[in-house]
Amino acid sequence: MYLFLIRVQHTLIRFLVSALVLLMVASSLQGERRYDVIIEGGKVIDGTGNAAYEADVAIHRGRIVAIGDLAGYNANVEIDAFGLTVSPGFIDTHSHAGPGLTTEELSHAQPLLAQGITTVFINPDGGGDDTDLVVQKRALRKHGLGVNVAQFISHGSVRREVMGLEARRPTQSEQKTMERIVKRAMRNGAWGLSSGTFYAPGSYAEPEEIIDLARITSDFDGVYQSHIRDESNYSVGLLAAVEEVLNVGRQANLPAVITHIKALGPPVW
Repeated sequence: MYLFLIRVQHTLIRFLVSALVLLMVASSLQGERRYDVIIEGGKVIDGTGNAAYEADVAIHRGRIVAIGDLAGYNANVEIDAFGLTVSPGFIDTHSHAGPGLTTEELSHAQPLLAQGITTVFINPDGGGDDTDLVVQKRALRKHGLGVNVAQFISHGSVRREVMGLEARRPTQSEQKTMERIVKRAMRNGAWGLSSGTFYAPGSYAEPEEIIDLARITSDFDGVYQSHIRDESNYSVGLLAAVEEVLNVGRQANLPAVITHIKALGPPVW
């Protein structure tokens, strides 16, 4: 309605029509206004933290253009959402869907969309086969995508590319090479650095190695996400593993995300 009124005001200025004619035109156009889709009568959760409220939602050219009582408006498609909830799409911040989304069979992402997931963050746990996110992005786009995709640069992939599976500290030269790879990935659109210190080769890395890479990520306002080094008492213990991730966040000055929050087995309950 706001956009409609602006349009009418421009018409008034342009053609200098009378106020009476303006009201007649407004009334006529309102009755004719059509949207592509109207979702009717659902309980809207708008993502702001407000309580759910009943409203209609209008979509035009792929965008939400109106929320409220849209009785009297028409649409090419009208969806009855009475008794249902209408919300923004869910974001899966830890998704292993990346390889599947590059295939023709799964690029449509229907299994994700059926769960209400419209955005996925891929390359978690320091995993993945490629550190060149441009190449991965090209593969993701090849068959089209049914969801939004955000990429992490994976510490394990970076380390494997530079050091293989060697269980040792990197040399100064190797560390600098890993930092360059992370910087390239961040410049190419990575949202952050992921690690899997529970798995090889991430488990071979000392915290200082990861902190230095996370500092590169921090320079680009990225985040650090880690499958922690121990979820039980297998190596350093659960509490020390959690503290390690928190310390990366402190030292590198960036948000740190712990995956997965659990205490595995009675010894750490």
